[in-house]
Amino acid sequence: MEILLARQHMQCVVVRNGAEAIRCAMGRTVFRAIFMDVGMPIVDGDEATRMIKSTFNANRDTPIIAMAAYDDEATDILYDKAIVQAHHWAADQARSGAAPQQEV
Repeated sequence: MEILLARQHMQCVVVRNGAEAIRCAMGRTVFRAIFMDVGMPIVDGDEATRMIKSTFNANRDTPIIAMAAYDDEATDILYDKAIVQAHHWAADQARSGAAPQQEV
């Protein structure tokens, strides 16, 4: 993923586990999107996403895209959860009157 994004001249911040992802997302840098591996060690991507979205931080409203380095039944369940979360996020954005962001 990092190579694909770099080819599009996009900067990436890569972390090794969910705890680092949480610390990074709760820092000062505002990201346009967060790609979250659902199977990260220490704190999994599902829990890391919940923590980022449920606390006041610079990336609370940043879209988080669920990803996995493997394919199995657990991944399917986590993807279903991610889709539900994305729908809730979109509904919250619509209720708040937030203008849609233009993607590059």
